[in-house]
Amino acid sequence: MINRTQIAILILPCLIGLISCISCNRPSHEIRIIIPNNYEAEIVLRESPGVGEPGEFVKGILLIQIAANGQAKLKTLRAFSEWHQLSANYMDGTRIPVVGQGATVSPTVIALRPLFLVGDQGEIRFVVGTEAQAKKIVDGKFGLGNK
Repeated sequence: MINRTQIAILILPCLIGLISCISCNRPSHEIRIIIPNNYEAEIVLRESPGVGEPGEFVKGILLIQIAANGQAKLKTLRAFSEWHQLSANYMDGTRIPVVGQGATVSPTVIALRPLFLVGDQGEIRFVVGTEAQAKKIVDGKFGLGNK
């Protein structure tokens, strides 16, 4: 006959496994990019270990402030290599939709759009703009499209 201790020993690993699986489906942290008001252009997050800012954690959210030139120098980009939730807003607090964060974003909506460019080691690039604006930036970098 199985006693309570044996049942607990059997159930405990199952509960730990279940809780682990549930937490695996959640981002470990949030990164919020703060962008100058009305900014619509490319954003570059550059890893600069010697001179970069560490980023500021507020209530468990990593805040990254973008300068007027569309750049931010950070000590490390490691937070982006871990599972995270990405959000963005203008300095006045207006939320900016983020493409690829679960919700569908219309191509004509101003949104934070990732740019996946080969060879950008030590940099992460986005565009704040429409899909057409993002395409124009990519085409310009690679000499594609109509000029």
